Amino acid sequence: MVLAAALVINLNENVTLHFEPMYLQKGAKQNLIDASFGNAEFRFKGDIVEVPVFLKLDINAGSIHPYLMAGPTVGFIVNSTLEIAGAGSEFKGDADDIIKTLDWVSDLAVA
Repeated sequence: MVLAAALVINLNENVTLHFEPMYLQKGAKQNLIDASFGNAEFRFKGDIVEVPVFLKLDINAGSIHPYLMAGPTVGFIVNSTLEIAGAGSEFKGDADDIIKTLDWVSDLAVA
């Protein structure tokens, strides 16, 4: 599930500032096969709030309108769970204490 919004601020004719906060649900699944341990399945689920902030430069080239966007995206994990099943046992619990809760990414787009 993704919930998002956008705010665009015109700084001048060719430059805009974009704020695009969003709520995301992400997950991952990994199967492990080990001769001594047996088979195990790991599942991670996280609720994440991401806040991308982009500076967009429009390049007016006649009928073609290329642009360049760049900026950081900051993500905050607000809730996470870890599930492990294997060797006849199961574990399901809060994973907030064992994962980092802040993610920082630099983005660049050319179109």
